[in-house]
Amino acid sequence: MEMINLQLQIFLLLAIGYWLGKSGFLSKKTTNQLSALVINLILPASIVRSFQIEMTAEILESTLFVLILSTVIQILTVFVSKFIWKQVKNPEKRLNLEYGTIANNAGTLGMVVAEAAFGEVGLLYSSIYMIPVRIMMWTAGIALYSHKKQTEQSRLKGLGKVLLHPCIIAIYIGIVLMLGSMAGFELPGFLQKTLNSLANCNTAMVMLVIGTILSEISPKDIADKLAGIYSIFRLLVFPAAVFIILKLLPIPALASNICIIETAMPASVTMPMLAQKYGKDPQFASKMILISTLLSLFTMPVWTWLFSLPQFS
Repeated sequence: MEMINLQLQIFLLLAIGYWLGKSGFLSKKTTNQLSALVINLILPASIVRSFQIEMTAEILESTLFVLILSTVIQILTVFVSKFIWKQVKNPEKRLNLEYGTIANNAGTLGMVVAEAAFGEVGLLYSSIYMIPVRIMMWTAGIALYSHKKQTEQSRLKGLGKVLLHPCIIAIYIGIVLMLGSMAGFELPGFLQKTLNSLANCNTAMVMLVIGTILSEISPKDIADKLAGIYSIFRLLVFPAAVFIILKLLPIPALASNICIIETAMPASVTMPMLAQKYGKDPQFASKMILISTLLSLFTMPVWTWLFSLPQFS
């Protein structure tokens, strides 16, 4: 019942965001500003708060597992993306499909679902999971769109951008506060309440922003066979493969479940922006987001229900 309520909440928030965008109540400029607010303030606040849990040896071990698994998964996505879409003749569509395989919406929607399904520790693990994802997005992902071979300088620039990303900085702050808590330090009451107030906005703000972004896409764009095939792969086939492999390994259940649910997220909202910037069929990129996000409303309940079964929890 809790998972059903979660999905209904997500759907309703998306619908409200869609209406706000479609009605013109929120302009595209305002949507971009809200998106920046989420990425630069609200989501980092949620990440910092996720570190304010009692750290145990089990949590630390699972955190390490998540980081290693995420790294391996991201490396695999690079090879998989080249293999499964090689039959697509249109080079611009193929490029978007490859980027959509490497990067998905785990950084916003994935964190919301992880927190809602698994609590603060779920958000903690998903924050760690995103480190390799962000590195890949800003290095291999940018290289795809710009058609540039990565030099040592470009790799360092991409890595520097990741290390200074607000969500990564939030991890640094969270670790410092976690260590401070072990030594008996606590944030002053007004700071803690401010942090909690910002973090509590996370789910609503993320879903409203995604809803307004979707409102910019015409309903007629839903009918796209290739984007539909991508969505099935992104939401079901790839996470199912990860599921089978991880469940055969001696990995803590919550750590493996986080990795699986993060791989089951729809296309990244950064894709049409990059496609627009480099002139690589942004319309098709937008279709990929629309179709995969809509279908995820049906696939996410399946995954969260699966994790509620005793043998997988």
